[in-house]
Amino acid sequence: MILKKDAIFVVAGDSVTDCDRDFLAPTWKSESLGNGYAYFLQAALTGFCPELNVQVVNRGVGGDTSAQLLERWQEDVLDLRPDLISILIGVNDAWRHFDGHARTSELIDVAGYQENCRRMIRSGLDCGAAMMVLSPFMLELNTADPLGSMVRQYAAAAREVAAEFHLPFVDLQAAFDQALSRRYTCNFSPDRIHPNEAAHMIILRELWRTLTGKSLL
Repeated sequence: MILKKDAIFVVAGDSVTDCDRDFLAPTWKSESLGNGYAYFLQAALTGFCPELNVQVVNRGVGGDTSAQLLERWQEDVLDLRPDLISILIGVNDAWRHFDGHARTSELIDVAGYQENCRRMIRSGLDCGAAMMVLSPFMLELNTADPLGSMVRQYAAAAREVAAEFHLPFVDLQAAFDQALSRRYTCNFSPDRIHPNEAAHMIILRELWRTLTGKSLL
C-alpha cells in the first residue's frame, strides 16, 4: 500500500477534482472535498482502512490547465506538506485549443504540458512526497473526434512523464473506454468531460487499485 498511517493525501487537478468543493471550508470538513472522487476516496479510506487515519485534501480548481496548476502548486499543494500527491490535469490544456477562450500564445502543446508536469513532480519529490499521475480523459470512444483525439495525446504524454520518474500511472482513459464499450456516454457524463457520480466511482476504483493493490469490488 502506498499510503502510510496519518498520511496527508493531496489530490490536485481541475474541475474533475474540484467538483464544487467549498474553498473556504477547513480541510477536515467534508464540504472541502466536493462531491466527486475526492469525497468518495476519503469515505472509502475512512470506512475500509480506519486504522490509517488518512486525510484527503482536495486541491482541484475548475478550468485549470497544467500551467495554472503549476502557478499555485507551492501554496496550494506543497505548503500542506503532503505525504502523497496525485495529479489529474490536462483536459483543459487540450480544450483551450477548441473553446476559443485562449490566445494562441497561451495555448499549451503536449511538450509544454509535459514540462509543466515535470516541474510539479520534481518539486513534489524534492519535498519528500510520494506521487502518482492520473491520465486526463474524455468520455468519447470516437478516436477521430478532434478534441477526444487531442486529449488522448495528453494522456499518452502523462504516461510518459510518469514513466520518466518511475511513478504509478492510473490510466483513466482506458478505464472509461472499457465502460463506454458497454454503456452510452450519457450514463457517465453530461458533456463527455465532467464525470457524474457513476464515473467518479470508476475513478475511485482505479485509484484504489493503485493505492492498495486490491480491487475495491
